[in-house]
Amino acid sequence: MRYWPRGCNRDQFDMWLPDLAPSRKLLAWVKGQQQSQEHDLLRVNEIWRDRYIGEMEAQSGLIAELRGQHEVGQVITLLCSCHRPEECHRSVLRDLILGGRRTF
Repeated sequence: MRYWPRGCNRDQFDMWLPDLAPSRKLLAWVKGQQQSQEHDLLRVNEIWRDRYIGEMEAQSGLIAELRGQHEVGQVITLLCSCHRPEECHRSVLRDLILGGRRTF
């Protein structure tokens, strides 16, 4: 998550990696699209996914580190406040960590 969630104590988590969340600019773009009366939701999701993956190229080292931790059996839990996982960056990030759609 880009922003620390209200009501969560930082000592409940091992690490917080806000650089793996969508940028403020991308979050603002998505919010604007959601508020627009004229948009194709499937196209917005496709554009958002591509933009987020583009942003994550700058985090390739961190993603590779998480992939390595996963490969040796460490459990990695991705948290977010999104209600629909299919439209959430954590699903895309999971795929990147597991070497899915695009690897770096």
